[in-house]
Amino acid sequence: MSIIQKLTEGVQSVDKQKEGHALVAKWRELGLLEGLKDERTVNNIALLLENQAKELLREASTMSGGDVEGFAAVAFPLVRRVFGGLIANELVSVQPMSLPTGLIFFLDFQHDRTRLGATAGDSVYGGGRVANEITGGVILTGANIEKSFYNMNNGYSSPTGSASATYTVVASGTVGSGDGLNTWTGTAAYTALRDRLVRFDPDIASGTIVAVATSPLTSFSQLDVKNLVAMVPTPGPGRMQRRLTVVDPTDSTKLMFVLAATASETANVLKAAWDAGISDYR
Repeated sequence: MSIIQKLTEGVQSVDKQKEGHALVAKWRELGLLEGLKDERTVNNIALLLENQAKELLREASTMSGGDVEGFAAVAFPLVRRVFGGLIANELVSVQPMSLPTGLIFFLDFQHDRTRLGATAGDSVYGGGRVANEITGGVILTGANIEKSFYNMNNGYSSPTGSASATYTVVASGTVGSGDGLNTWTGTAAYTALRDRLVRFDPDIASGTIVAVATSPLTSFSQLDVKNLVAMVPTPGPGRMQRRLTVVDPTDSTKLMFVLAATASETANVLKAAWDAGISDYR
């Protein structure tokens, strides 16, 4: 082995796993990892504590007095207390860095075909972005509202099928605020449900024009009633709120669908689309 190879041995081949174990062992001895049971969180906090130690060392060497002992007594328990209690650790992937800047690698998966509102090439996670495009922010409006399995309305792997169905508009109008709906017309049994017709869905803002229609359950003989989100009737204008498709709460022999305006469609336009009885499901 040459002198250069010998001197740069630790640079050329860095064993990150070995380094991680060493950090955990170091900080565990100091008691700052006590009570943590999740191995990932233990490794993350050990790295953060090491980063804090490096920062204190840098400050001690640049400050005129060089006395950071008082802050050190607070900084390490603070890192342990704050990071250890972050809910982000339970919801998303958290990866502390050992340097001020670094590269983060992650996998993204794409749809291989256009189906159920998903376009071939789209990320399965939705948001209108693929791979590193996510750094520019996600799009959660328009057609992207109902994309991705995070909205629990994907059904991408459901069986396909088709049916000839007749839709009957039972209510149409404008979603109001609070518990009320205004300018609604339709069958009394449905309009009396008010915002419960749209289940107070956060994607249907106050003032949105909607139309609610029903269709006999017998029309969909091949349908899995436990997977209604996979249904995609195609009435035309507006957007069908797939996750709001349910068995009719007033008549269990029917299904109930909600169509929301996406632009300037009026209630009459939406109603006419459903009245036309155009149907399909996949």
